[in-house]
Amino acid sequence: MNQPLPGPRPTPGPVPGPRPAAPPDESAHTVDPDEIRRQVSELLEQADDIAASVGDTADSEALAQLARQAHLLEKAHGVLTDALEKVDRA
Repeated sequence: MNQPLPGPRPTPGPVPGPRPAAPPDESAHTVDPDEIRRQVSELLEQADDIAASVGDTADSEALAQLARQAHLLEKAHGVLTDALEKVDRA
């Protein structure tokens, strides 16, 4: 009467208890503060150069330069965020 159904058996769900630790992130040990400073400084210098070249004009060329400046600032933010994430994982 109570015979098992043919086919694959369901796999067990999550098991209570501690989870295995994630493997260490080797890149976390390679965060070089001087390299981070260099990258961010370079990006900020480029953004400052763009701001200086645009001045107070509001033509399409100026807007394109400001978009480039915004992109550089986003990249600098990304460099800093990535470095902080690597340090947090260490």
